Amino acid sequence: MQTRVSFDRKYKFPHPPVVIGGLGGSGTRLVAAILQQLEFDMGSDLNRTNDNLAFTFLFKRPELWPLQEHAPEIHQAMAVFFKAGFFRTPLEEKDILLIDAIAKINSLQHPTDWLEKRLENLKEYSKNLQTPTQWGWKEPNTHIFLPALVDCIPEMKYIHVMRHGLDMANSTNQSQVNLWGNLLIGKKITGPAPEVSFRYWCAVHRRILQVSQNMHGRFFLLNFDNFCFQPEKGLAQLLNYLQLKVSDKVFSGLVQMVNPPTTIGRYKTRSKISARAGDVELLKKLGFEYY
Repeated sequence: MQTRVSFDRKYKFPHPPVVIGGLGGSGTRLVAAILQQLEFDMGSDLNRTNDNLAFTFLFKRPELWPLQEHAPEIHQAMAVFFKAGFFRTPLEEKDILLIDAIAKINSLQHPTDWLEKRLENLKEYSKNLQTPTQWGWKEPNTHIFLPALVDCIPEMKYIHVMRHGLDMANSTNQSQVNLWGNLLIGKKITGPAPEVSFRYWCAVHRRILQVSQNMHGRFFLLNFDNFCFQPEKGLAQLLNYLQLKVSDKVFSGLVQMVNPPTTIGRYKTRSKISARAGDVELLKKLGFEYY
């Protein structure tokens, strides 16, 4: 499991991005919507959950693991992503060749029409848009690439959205576990298995905490459960992290966006998950109960 990587290339932005990641279904959609209300440009190719689909297309690829061993490919993908999403400059021939190659590789993971739309959007990204002053992206899988991003974008801010690990283990959304689970926990996923899903949740958050040690105040761990039950407090903390001030009217509007999902605490109605002592300890350290 990689928590520190070192890449030669660094990216400098006059306005560093604010990036959102987490497990699928952890509440990243709400946080992205809040940033959009705060006038952050989160990209133009988004799905209904506010995922930046350019990032999905370029990076949601297990063949880029381990990160350190695939630095050239990751740098190529970053160059395309930043040209399209921030600098808004036309893609070069090598960029076009890259995204065409990725489309062929991803043909088993995504439908043809989905891939064609991503290609079209990437190639047209820069034509009608200006360079943003407040920008970033939301894509849950971003946390997989956080060590590389931290090394390449030293001033980047990262918000990791976290829900109760036992709730996430009982979620119907297990796409990340199926895609990355065998790489992060060394166990092939063969079907719904809450115990394995919880192990993945623990592996992700153990890794994220280690990466955050090198971020020097640019990391924000957002407990979604607490955020839902105390939105005023959570929003105040988020705005402080972003170094933003808003009017009382705007603040009130943001509070109204927070609606606790009925699935909070669902683990209490499901079969008990057996977990290793170290994983139970981590769950409690992060502020959650173990039954």
